Amino acid sequence: MGIDRRTIHRRLSVEAQTYSAIVDAVRRELADRYLKDERRKLTEVASLLGFSAASGFSHWYRRQYRVNPSANRGATRPRSRG
Repeated sequence: MGIDRRTIHRRLSVEAQTYSAIVDAVRRELADRYLKDERRKLTEVASLLGFSAASGFSHWYRRQYRVNPSANRGATRPRSRG
């Protein structure tokens, strides 16, 4: 992008945002979409969301929704903490 990392963080701070919060919001939206498709394996969903292993994705998902991702396969989105 050609913008210094500190500049990005400073601009996000002005908007009361963090990089992590934005990444989590995008991941929540995409996880909801991907998990509705029961043909996708959890390892594939994890990879698509940038996790190196399904266990990392499952841990993140439980922190977001307080439920395992496999419990919500094909279901409507649970309510997130964020």
